[in-house]
This record gives sequence, structure tokens and C-alpha cells, in this order.
Amino acid sequence: MADTETARWNTESAALLALSEIRGVSYWSLYRVAQKGVRFRDIVTCQTLSKFESMLGVKLHRHPYSLTEDNWSIFREGMISAAKSLLTHYHATGYKIIHYGSPEYPEKLNELSDPPYWLFAQGDLSLLNKKCVGVVGTRNPTALGIYLTQAVVAQFIDSDYVTVSGLAYGVDQTAHEASLLFNIPTIAVLGTGVNSNYPKSSVELRGEIINRGGLILTEYLPDQKPSQENFVRRNRIQAALSDILIPVEWNLKSGTSHTVRNAAQLKRTILCPLLRGEAIREEIKYAKSEYSALILDTPLSGFQDVINLIKSSSNKQSQQLSLLGDE
Repeated sequence: MADTETARWNTESAALLALSEIRGVSYWSLYRVAQKGVRFRDIVTCQTLSKFESMLGVKLHRHPYSLTEDNWSIFREGMISAAKSLLTHYHATGYKIIHYGSPEYPEKLNELSDPPYWLFAQGDLSLLNKKCVGVVGTRNPTALGIYLTQAVVAQFIDSDYVTVSGLAYGVDQTAHEASLLFNIPTIAVLGTGVNSNYPKSSVELRGEIINRGGLILTEYLPDQKPSQENFVRRNRIQAALSDILIPVEWNLKSGTSHTVRNAAQLKRTILCPLLRGEAIREEIKYAKSEYSALILDTPLSGFQDVINLIKSSSNKQSQQLSLLGDE
């Protein structure tokens, strides 16, 4: 990006950080502002408290600020100064804030009906525009689930795909660890802010992902804590980034089911791994009937088997459409 454009987006990032530090201003407060097309930098430079509150949609006259029009300018200058320091801190620790509409914003996320309006990213940003395979599943996998996760990740050793998962215990962390083992770049999409050590003891894995050329990504504000809503909402990003989604072990009432549904809505290829000889599980039957998921017989001999399966299915669908067109 040109220097002037970089400066413009940095100003927007500093404004986002400034607003996120104000008590009473939530992720949703800022999301609604961005949804209206209002720029954060225009809010923080408001000359009056009343205009600021009107644009932000939040009243700030209550404790602990006791703000009035008389002391507003002092508060505003302090807020902006602190935000610039925060932005310098995040840049120094390797974080970049990517805004909706900026040149670095990933194209695939534009397909979402409710795209993230900002992303905190640490690591190799180029991965966001590469072909990705999402590997997701339960937090409590069986031994078979762990094996299947490792086996499907291994199929992508000779490809130029990047893996995507959510850093949660179980299938997600196994997918990231297998990617590191096989030297496959991996993206971890968090359901929390970057300052949250969640899940506990994930700091080492996060560091290893970055050190090995991967990426940490989240739309949540830096200090935002984990919640069920956050994890469910995060799943749409995993689905959108994934050209292929592989749900390993999961049930029909789980976070993974949301990811699978999101992927189907985005017309992503869904592959359900099944150990040869194993009975087809209920979630696979459902994904096959509702979302046209393909069964991925495991183990395979390599990445080409995955491609052949997808091509074979595409050819069958094309033939069916051709027959329908001849009627």
C-alpha cells in the first residue's frame, strides 16, 4: 500500500483501539457503527461529546468518566494519545489490524452476508488468499477421531493448500499440530481477543504456528473473553476461508455443525472422512443428504486422491444437469 493509504488505515486502527478501550463500548457497539459505513476516525475526532455519543450510539456521561461538554476535549485527546501507543504496541508484537475494504482484506470473506469489519492478524497475511482446507471437529475426539484428523491433514503435504482450524482442544489443535509436523502452513481462527489465553496452555502452540509461517486471526476486540456466541460466530470465518471443509468427528448439535452449514451456504466442498469398513455415522449421513457432502475414504494415498474425488463428483453433477436440460 502507498504510504498515504497505510497512514489512513493506521489512523482507522488507532481509532478502533481507542473506542474499544472505553468502558461500555462493546464489539457489537462497534460492529453496528461499521455496518452503517461510519469511520471510527470520524467518531474519535468529534468536537463535541453529544456528537460523539450520537455517532457511537453509547452514552458516556455515567461513572467512571463523568464526562461533560466542558471536559470532553481533554478526554478525547487522552483517548487518542493512548490509542496511538496501543497501536505501536500491537505492531511491535507482530499484530496487524485489517479493515473491511482495505487492500489486505481477504477476498473470500466478502462472500459472507455479515463479514467481519476488522481482523486482528499475526503472522503471514499472504495465507489469507491461498487455497485453504478447513479441518474442524469435536473438542473430545476418540482415538479414531485423532487418527482421522492426522490422516486427512497428511493428504495435503504435496499440495499448496493451507489448513484452517479454531485452536480449540481436540480436533482443532490436532489439526494445527499435524500441520506443523508435516510443514503445512496453518491458520488459527480464534473465538476470543488476542490477549485471551484460551484455551488454557495454547500460548505455546500459538507461538509455534507463528514461528512456522502460520497465522493467528480473530475479529474480536483484544481483551474479549470466550463465549458460546463468539465461537459460533467465529465459525463463519473458518467456513469462508476454506475452499474445502473437512469435519472430522462431530455431532448435529455442535459448533462444528454451524461451520458445516456455513460452508454449504457458501458452496464450499465438504468432505467427511470415513475409515474404510467403518459404518457411516449419523452426522455424515446428514451432511451427505442435506449438504451434498462427499465421503472421503481414509486412509488415502495422497492429495491427488482428494482432487480425484472432488472431480469425480463434479463430473457426475454436470452429467445430471445435462440430462435434466435435455428433458
